[in-house]
Amino acid sequence: MTGHAGNSGFWINDHTGSWATTTHYKDVPRSISSRNYRRPISTVLDTLKWEPLLTPAQYPDVPDYKRQYPFRHYFGRKDVDRYRQYKASAKANEEVTSIAEEYLSTMALGTRGPVDMVNIGYTLSPYPYTADGDNRMETIDAYLRLDRDLARLMKAIDHRTGAGNSLIFLAGYPARPTSRRDDEKWGLPSGEFSPRKAISLLNMYLIALHGNGDWVTGYFNRNFYLNQRLIKENRLDASDVRAEAAEFLARMSGVSGVYTIDDIIASRAGDNANELKRNTLVKYAGDVVVNITPGWSVTDDTVSGAVNAPQVAREAFFPSTVIVMGPGVKPQTIDEKIDARRIAPTVCRLLRIRSPGAASLPAVRL
Repeated sequence: MTGHAGNSGFWINDHTGSWATTTHYKDVPRSISSRNYRRPISTVLDTLKWEPLLTPAQYPDVPDYKRQYPFRHYFGRKDVDRYRQYKASAKANEEVTSIAEEYLSTMALGTRGPVDMVNIGYTLSPYPYTADGDNRMETIDAYLRLDRDLARLMKAIDHRTGAGNSLIFLAGYPARPTSRRDDEKWGLPSGEFSPRKAISLLNMYLIALHGNGDWVTGYFNRNFYLNQRLIKENRLDASDVRAEAAEFLARMSGVSGVYTIDDIIASRAGDNANELKRNTLVKYAGDVVVNITPGWSVTDDTVSGAVNAPQVAREAFFPSTVIVMGPGVKPQTIDEKIDARRIAPTVCRLLRIRSPGAASLPAVRL
């Protein structure tokens, strides 16, 4: 969210619960260091609990047993995964809002000459740590709590800058794949794709073709990385080895499509080749990228000790609501579908600054 020119960026560390950053960012505002010192998350998490904001009967479309025995989530010290659980909960949004308020106050944002910009990330992803996998009540509660957090944030903005003197841009982002499979009674195709097994089998296949060695060096998020040093030492053509790996992976159960980085660069990968090319950073992309068949789950077994639940692959279009509020923006509802690439030029137009150099679509007239 910091973009190319952000001077600071912070998040809650998965292992310590502290607000953290990297050496890439040079500015550490007093509000961050003070928060970690005065009110560290680690000291309040033992007594913190997430339970329904309203009476259980007020939550629609949830089973009766959920109303009789509503959720109650704790983040005890003995739980090694408690910070990840906390970050996935609605309670973390309250901490984010508090930090945003301190940012506005201590840094006098919106009261100086230049335009100040703060990007804030909230979570509404389905809570993955329920005992029975049914997180409908938690999701409704998270929305209710986020509405309250946004109201608190808007009030803080108006108090700091004066009503109507800020441009507020609110947009949702598709949730991560769920870990909940479709009910077996529907008879939908399903299975489990293991990256660890895929790496092992692919490596054995390349050994049979080119001799001993660790031909596959890693896997991350559907990307397989090949050993470039070993390919050079054996005087092989890297594109040929990638094509061999892709051909082998395409035969594996649960794989619906395979593309090499050569296919992506040449815009011949899949139904949305240009979109895939535009959203692929070649420097960090894998040599071979696989698509998982919808309904299949992907196990997180490439990292020792991983505790994340398998993620069920989905392939669907995710519409999202975008809200823009600011000076000169008339109240209206635009029902037509807007390409996401038009959002940045629209915000820039309202700020009276140039659109990003790679903007390919015009701004929306508001």
